[in-house]
Amino acid sequence: DDLIPIKITSENGETVNPCIQEHNPGFNPCNVAGVKCIIYAEVLNTDISKASAYYLSRQDNKTDKIDVAEGAKIITSGSTDYKNYINVIQLGDGGGFDDDELVEQLKSFVKSFGEYEKYVIIGKIGGSDEENEYLDQAMEDEFGSHYINVRKLLTQRKVEGVSYSDADINNMKSGIIPDCLKKEGYLNGMGYKALGNLVYDKLVSLNLIKK
Repeated sequence: DDLIPIKITSENGETVNPCIQEHNPGFNPCNVAGVKCIIYAEVLNTDISKASAYYLSRQDNKTDKIDVAEGAKIITSGSTDYKNYINVIQLGDGGGFDDDELVEQLKSFVKSFGEYEKYVIIGKIGGSDEENEYLDQAMEDEFGSHYINVRKLLTQRKVEGVSYSDADINNMKSGIIPDCLKKEGYLNGMGYKALGNLVYDKLVSLNLIKK
């Protein structure tokens, strides 16, 4: 398919850099000016956290020219087709938000689900108890039983089958996820397996799934 260069900003005109992985499948099928399409990013060689360009690929098998007004919204299928699915949301460890902004961003996700309450919020994995005291309370106050404080839960007990060093144990006492469960600032395989179990338990407790 022919790729059409486009420019993307947030709704308030700020620069954004979605879908910047080196190998990415593009935005999930979306709608721009009534046309079904996929949007791809080209990563900036000098800064992998930014995109050098974005391209639109039409998916309607038509070749007629359509004028798209500046400021036209990208409506992703994820924002329209799956509101009644079980939504699992994890946001914040990549940076870009202070604590209040992060809570507001997550609230906007929840608001978009409308009447559906089938969701869980996964908390940040970075930092310590002291560094996250305000955020932890804000998340609990806003999302209640839908919130999974993964950082705290992974520091309150050992994960079966994982070898912990003395440094790992000391980190856990401060509410810091130990290195044995992390890789490059995120979770490693065992860490994500443990997180998966936490999500499963939460979905059961919310009666969203059955054992």
